[in-house]
Amino acid sequence: MKDFILVTDTCSGLNSEVLNKYQIKCASTHSLIGEKDILSSNDWVEMSAHEFYDLVRSGMRITNSQADSIQFENIFTEIVESGKDALYIACSSALTSSIREAERAAKEVLSKHKGARIEIIDSLCACYAEGMLVIEAAKRREAGKSLDEVMAYVEEHKLNFNEVGSVDSLKYLRQAGRVSAAASFFGGLIGIKPIIIFSTKGGNYACEKVKGRRNSMIRSVELMKEYALFDEINEIHISHADDEEDAIEFKKICEEMIGGDINYYFHIIDAAIDSSVGPGTFIVNFYGRKEMRKEEA
Repeated sequence: MKDFILVTDTCSGLNSEVLNKYQIKCASTHSLIGEKDILSSNDWVEMSAHEFYDLVRSGMRITNSQADSIQFENIFTEIVESGKDALYIACSSALTSSIREAERAAKEVLSKHKGARIEIIDSLCACYAEGMLVIEAAKRREAGKSLDEVMAYVEEHKLNFNEVGSVDSLKYLRQAGRVSAAASFFGGLIGIKPIIIFSTKGGNYACEKVKGRRNSMIRSVELMKEYALFDEINEIHISHADDEEDAIEFKKICEEMIGGDINYYFHIIDAAIDSSVGPGTFIVNFYGRKEMRKEEA
């Protein structure tokens, strides 16, 4: 059975420690800050998380671009020339066009390396929900599962990897084209906090609105409690926008409302995702029933 290498992107939230542990390759998105183009990294190599978030909080307009075909071509070439196949689990195509860049690169590489195999799957996830899916795929690879077996797992279970959370304002999501104008309207009302989940198509879906930040946390935990399958993966990954105090408060609410023997992890939302969601965002990532996802209106 031919060995294969997993590939992800920085939208997954995976840092170098995790990537190295599971031998995962990673393509980086770009952030344009003024005239400076930086590669996003969950290790925050070119700019610290605090420096980046201070710029966002100051109102600086930061734009992002997907991981480009050159990066993917280099990654895929390195893998196939080592005699292995590649499986790229991509950030949701509803949120980025990185998957199209990867498809373009794969076509180019395969034209030069007959007999090689490069597979690409749309995860329909982002943030650490995507990261959790990639890690589960890596665990199965380590256990000796074939490329086809791992692909089958990813396709069957990708809608189980979910998120729920809130933003201070839907302005950033609206600017990035991630939610409709109608949905962004109620998110701009004073004191109203939208509850965001994944849609069935992997987009950001503002499913409810609540009054106040603490209530948005409580409602997020209620939804997670309703749909989570902690008996299968007993992990809660809390991603925050450079606000550790809020993340700790959210963990306390989880412990009070859910209890049980659950493993908690904290992550800072990467640069590409944050410039689309804005300061004050918190996201809780977990494994749960597919029914949590809703059809986009």
